[in-house]
Amino acid sequence: MENYKVNRFEMQVGEIPLVVYRPEGYFEKYKTIIHYHGWSSSVEKYELFGAIFAHYGFQVVLPEVIKHGVRGTAENFDSYMEIFDVIIQSIEEYWEIKDYIIDELEIDYNNLIISGHSMGGIISSGIFVRDLGLKGAIIYNSIMNYEEFYENITGNVSLDENYLDVFRGYDPIGKLENFNDRNMLIFVGEEDSIIPVEAMLGFQKKLKDSGIRDENIVYSFHSDGAHSITYKMIDEALEYLLFILNEEHI
Repeated sequence: MENYKVNRFEMQVGEIPLVVYRPEGYFEKYKTIIHYHGWSSSVEKYELFGAIFAHYGFQVVLPEVIKHGVRGTAENFDSYMEIFDVIIQSIEEYWEIKDYIIDELEIDYNNLIISGHSMGGIISSGIFVRDLGLKGAIIYNSIMNYEEFYENITGNVSLDENYLDVFRGYDPIGKLENFNDRNMLIFVGEEDSIIPVEAMLGFQKKLKDSGIRDENIVYSFHSDGAHSITYKMIDEALEYLLFILNEEHI
């Protein structure tokens, strides 16, 4: 696979800022990754991430989410009280982003990938089960079960029951059938102190018990992963993308 110089530029979709990386001198429609960052992070912390994938021929779109970066800040990042608003609004904003980049960024919409780390993985999994046109998803150090996230990860946060019902409505577990025969790479940090490995094992069991055809869902366990994206994960993600897009290996 070719290596490319990288172009970086910024765009605005309504109230949503985007940072875009694309391979310079690539003359076809762009295979595109939309990647969401985690809680208390920002798109600026994914500059290298975007540049690496663009170097290998992928266009990368980094949306900024509410209460982060130039879109403000949460009142208290040590509490997860506001994370639910961020997740829900980001899932809703996705459709505006997708429509815009199809019109403006020359994407190959048959090869559109959703990706996310931590909170970004929660967002991405919620998007993945709603957009069946996505080619695949890559989830880093995250959790797919929203109910379990609320009960076991967010600590002493207590939501109004009506709002909790709204949040549950976005839960991928409620749309298990939409994982059927879909491409997904899930990275799990075995030493992750934020999202325990048992959370993803529970999701894996739910899929198995439901009878979903999950042969195209790949789980990659990393003993050195903790709660971060490692270079080893990026290498593996690149190889995975080349495989599902029928490209040559790096």
